[in-house]
Order: sequence, then C-alpha cells, then structure tokens
Amino acid sequence: MAIHISADAKSYIAKNGNTIYFDDYPTIGTCVGDIKFPPSVKLGTPKDSSKFEVTKIDTVIIYLPKDIQYNRDLTIKLKKTLGKYQLVIDGWKYV
Repeated sequence: MAIHISADAKSYIAKNGNTIYFDDYPTIGTCVGDIKFPPSVKLGTPKDSSKFEVTKIDTVIIYLPKDIQYNRDLTIKLKKTLGKYQLVIDGWKYV
C-alpha cells in the first residue's frame, strides 16, 4: 500500500512548510461492526512526535501514527469548500 499526493495538494503543502501529519482517526463500534473514519490531515508537525513514524514522499515530510492501518493506496488531495482549503484522504476504507 502506498500514499500518493495530488499535484495541487503538493503545491499547497509546499507553501505551508512542506510537513503534514495524520491526526484523529476514530473507530466507532456499531452492532454490525466497526467503522474506521479517515484521519484528518493537518499542516505542520504533531505535538507528540514520539507516537509517529516519519516518511518522505517527494519533498513532503509526513508524520504517520505508528498504529495506523490501511490496506489500500491512499491519495492526499486538496479540497476547497466556501473558499477554505483542506487536505483530505481519498481511498480510505471505512469498514
């Protein structure tokens, strides 16, 4: 499995320090199984970097939680809503 970054997301990240991290990916138990929500993607470095592994994709430094599990390719994309930019993960499997 691999993590990819879209061209517009790379440009946005480069303008904002070239470092991102995955944060807060809750799992909610239901009567039919667990739902794993995708982590939020934030600019900068995490407060407690000891809980993360550092990887580099092209020029972007990514802090991934040590306990994160993903079984398919993920793409970090740039989304614009009401004039506000946000980095999002595409390809996350909820179940």
